[in-house]
Amino acid sequence: MKTITFKDFSVGADIENIKRFRRLNKKTDKIFFKKILTDKELAYCFISHDPAPHLAGRFSAKEAIIKALGGLGENGLAFNKMEILNNKIGAPEVFFKEKKFKKYRIKITISHTKDLALAMAIALKK
Repeated sequence: MKTITFKDFSVGADIENIKRFRRLNKKTDKIFFKKILTDKELAYCFISHDPAPHLAGRFSAKEAIIKALGGLGENGLAFNKMEILNNKIGAPEVFFKEKKFKKYRIKITISHTKDLALAMAIALKK
């Protein structure tokens, strides 16, 4: 069994106001969405009758992931170079599109209230 030390993992968190995401329009804000979310993430968010909490949650999760990786000395990860998809039981999972970041395992949780979305991420070196 491998011993995990503090240099092997880092934590990140983020909270977002959902109101910011209610103002976004799928058609007129295409440039913003392209920079932040993948097509699969957009499809997941916009299948809901109220996509704003899902958009805020995904954004918050990506911020938390970037902060967690920053704690391990990593930077330069673009929002659209990671993808957060739900597994079979509905838990969010992170997939990286850049090889450089695939050496990390990320555990995330996303939650929201009526007004706020919160995410926490733990980055572990594989």
